[in-house]
Parts: sequence; structure tokens; C-alpha cells
Amino acid sequence: MASDAPQRAAGTLRLDAISCRFGSRLILDTVSLDAPSGRVTVLLGPSGCGKTTLLRIAAGIERPSAGRVLIDGEEVAGPSAFVLPEHRRVGLMFQDYALFPHLTVRENVAFGLGALPRAERGAVAARAIEGVGLARLADKRPGQLSGGEQQRVALARALAPSPRILLMDEPFSNLDRGLREDVRSSTLDVLRRAAITTIVVTHDPEEALAIGDHLVLLGEGRVIQAGSAQDLYARPVSLAAARALSEVNAVPGRFSNGGLATPLGTIPAPSAAGAEGADGWLCLRPEVLRLAPAGSGTEGRIVAKTFRGASVLLSVAVKGLPSPLRVAVEGQAPDEGETIRLAVADGAGRIFVQDASRSPAAKD
Repeated sequence: MASDAPQRAAGTLRLDAISCRFGSRLILDTVSLDAPSGRVTVLLGPSGCGKTTLLRIAAGIERPSAGRVLIDGEEVAGPSAFVLPEHRRVGLMFQDYALFPHLTVRENVAFGLGALPRAERGAVAARAIEGVGLARLADKRPGQLSGGEQQRVALARALAPSPRILLMDEPFSNLDRGLREDVRSSTLDVLRRAAITTIVVTHDPEEALAIGDHLVLLGEGRVIQAGSAQDLYARPVSLAAARALSEVNAVPGRFSNGGLATPLGTIPAPSAAGAEGADGWLCLRPEVLRLAPAGSGTEGRIVAKTFRGASVLLSVAVKGLPSPLRVAVEGQAPDEGETIRLAVADGAGRIFVQDASRSPAAKD
């Protein structure tokens, strides 16, 4: 996508100990985060975890019950101030795009530019439309556009006023899978070139990993973990954090003599000395389990086999485990009913203490 959009200094957004109550229900519980300037931050979590409420508080649509919102160091919500949404220089892109069906693309994009002189308004809208690659459709109405084109119109409208911060609520959820990936890629291209600080809300872990420079996992109104996608995937701080990003096998065990004894063998856990005798979990993603040669590893029987294109997902029953392990295998895979041997890849897996607090410390 070509763009003549000028580069702008990226804004900063800090949410400081945000809490929010609706009646007696606590939606957000002292949530804090700093969105990296000029980067894409993704809020990931299941429905009801508070991520959209947090976005609305940042936009000024909702007021926090406690805590502060700061944009470029200025308090825009908190004990000493509340700045109305239209004065925050924050762009908000809704899940359903909220386009006016009776207006053209050009008119939709120009709608939020009423503070500018008419002549300048047209030029700014034209640049925004060109920036998302829709110049040829500027005189079309939303009903004449595809879902992906409507999404880009909504993005152009959000970016046209040159916001300091862009907030996007499930921006790709209304698109089918094939189109979603294309639109996501083109949207990221626009955001990167604009160097705008962006917050994206999603419940899709695959999407979060694909687009986020910085991920914030939310659960029950609290931050579970925050960091880069690579760090959160490789080093989750709890079983809940691991499950938030992909399917995992939770293998039960007991800490003994500096390791976690499990049906797959004893896994070294040198930092778990204080957990001696306690129950624990060995957290293994399906791709870190390997088919092992005869005489090594742990015996299991394949009870189900699912073809996934580039890989095959095996369900393997192992003695001592309450449910089958999920094992991802590339290329040729054994058939259902066969007995195989399994091993854990060196250095793979994370170990957690069972029945600990909300975010138990990981044991390497």
C-alpha cells in the first residue's frame, strides 16, 4: 500500500492501577501497563476478562473507579482530571467498523475532521484513503465494499485526525480466515509506517502472537503476564498464562530430590528446592514432545490422529496420566492404535507448583 501520510511523533500511554466496578461487580482490578511508543500492544484474554472495558477507559468512554490514565504524561482520567474523548487525540476503531451507510468512503473518512477548514479536510481525507490503498473506491458507499475494504475505511477514518494513540477493538474478528490474514498484514503495514502507538484487543492467541510487539495477558480483571510475544510463549509465568497462548499438556507430578517426578520421567527442577514434596505441573506444548526410538522415552498408545495439513496431531494415552497427551508430528505419523515411545525435547517445558497463588512462579 502506498502512502503519503507524514510521520508523526508517537504518543505514550500509561494505565496506572486502573480499577473498574459496575455495581458490585469488579471488572478490572488495579491493572497497570505502559504501551511501548510507536509499537503495537495487544490485550489478550477470554470474554469477560475486562480487556474491552480497559480500552474504553483509555478512550474516555468509560471512567475508571480508581487509578489514572496518562497520555504523553498528562493525566486524562483519574483523581485530578477527566478529559473528554474528543480532546484526547485518541483514535478508536470499533469491532463493527461503525461506518455510515449513506456516506461515501470519502465522506466517512472526513466525518471526524470537522475542526479543519473544508478544503483542508478533503486533502487530509484523501491522504488517509490513499494510505490504506482505497483511492479508487473513494466515492463508493460501505454497502458496495467487501468486508476487508470496509475495515480499511474504518482504519483510514481513525488515522485521519492524526491521533497520538490508536485503539482497536477486535478489528479483524468480522472477517473470514483467509481475508483476515491479508487484511491484518496490510493493516500492520500501515501502522508500522505511521509509527503510531496502537492498542489492539483480541481473544485470538494466534492473532496476538502475529501482530503484537508487546502482549498483555488479562484474566479475571488482572494482568497475568506482559512482555514480548516470544517471551510469553517460551516463558509463561503460570499454567494459565501458557494456556492463554496455545494448547498445552499439563502433566502432574511431585517435587522430589531437585526434580519433578512425572509419568514421563523425572524432570530436573534445580530452582524448586523449596517445593520438595509438593505437587506440581509439567507444562508441555504439543510440539516439544518427540517420537523416541525403541528402548527410550515413555511408552504410549495412539488413541486418535488428526490431520492438520503441515502436521499431524496425535492423542497418546500414557500410563499414569488421566487424559491423553497431545503430540504434534511433522511428516509421516504412526497410525491410531499403534504403541509408540515419547520423549521431551531437551530444555523444553515449564514447571509450576500446583495450587499456588494466581501467578505461581515458574521453575526452570
